[in-house]
Amino acid sequence: SISVFYVALANVTYKTLPYQLRTEGASLFQFLRTLGTGFSVAICIAIYNRYKVIHYENLRNHIDLTNFSLYNYFTQDSLYESKIEKITEIIIFNSMMKALITDFFLLSVLPFLFLPFLFLFYKKELFTMWFKSRQ
Repeated sequence: SISVFYVALANVTYKTLPYQLRTEGASLFQFLRTLGTGFSVAICIAIYNRYKVIHYENLRNHIDLTNFSLYNYFTQDSLYESKIEKITEIIIFNSMMKALITDFFLLSVLPFLFLPFLFLFYKKELFTMWFKSRQ
C-alpha cells in the first residue's frame, strides 16, 4: 500500500529538507520506510492468522449431525473418513478466504485514519495563507 503514495511522500520529504541534509534525510527516510514495512507485514500476518482461526471456529460450529442434510450426507455410504476430510478442507479454505477478505478490508479502511496527518506536511506559511483566505 505504500507504493500508492510513495512518490508523493518522498517528494514532500526531500523538498522540505535543506540541500546539505538531503543525503542523511534520504537514508533516514529509507530506514524508516523499511522499518514500517516490516512492522506492517508482521501486523497483517498476525491479523490474518487470528481471523483465520476465528472464522474456522465459527464455520466449524455449524457442522454437526443434527443438521438433516449433513446427516444424510454422512450416512449415504461407508466413505465416512473421506467425507470428513473433504468438509474439513472446505472449512479451512473458506476460513482462509474470509480472513483474507477481513485483512484487505482493514487495509482499505486504515489509510483514512491517517488523513488528519496530511496537514503535518504543509509549511506554516501555507496554513496561515489558507486560513486568512477563508475568513
